[in-house]
Amino acid sequence: MGKVEELLAEWPEVAGVCARLAAGERLGEGEAVVKEVAEAAGWGVDDVVEDLARIGVDPSGRVERYRELFEKYYAEALELKRRGDARQAGEKLWGAVTALIKLYAAEKGVFVAHWSTGKLDRFVTSNVGKEHRKLFRDLIDKAHRLHENFYEGSLDPETLEERWAEALDLLEKAKRIVLDERRSEKTRQAPP
Repeated sequence: MGKVEELLAEWPEVAGVCARLAAGERLGEGEAVVKEVAEAAGWGVDDVVEDLARIGVDPSGRVERYRELFEKYYAEALELKRRGDARQAGEKLWGAVTALIKLYAAEKGVFVAHWSTGKLDRFVTSNVGKEHRKLFRDLIDKAHRLHENFYEGSLDPETLEERWAEALDLLEKAKRIVLDERRSEKTRQAPP
């Protein structure tokens, strides 16, 4: 059983949504599943629908889309923070983190479920060099705490500011690793 099939076996409700989307059918009750995945991923519903509709596509064919999603959610996070909406900014930052990890995974041809922190962790363990694993795990942990705060509102302003700064620092470092590897890979593939 392939990774996508294995994943869909774990979440049959997601499998049903993917099948309906691939067939061009209306979601009906699947709309609730899409909303749940969007909430877990920190992505908008339309982006989740587009991603789930293409779940069976080779991940390496999705690299540019995940780069676009990363840039979109990262820019939204920074703008929301600038405007003083730190809670919503934290949610968008989580969306940027999940998109960056999906980008990294897609570059390696690996499917990863962005709505499961366990799958994100497994990707890091299996596909990120040992020298960078702590960085990526810390990034997931810090950004996920901001994601939780979006729903719970449990962080006081000072703690939220500190966690935001820590997550932003980690994201910038992880972004450099992903983009540097991407540039290196393109250079290796370029004809002499």
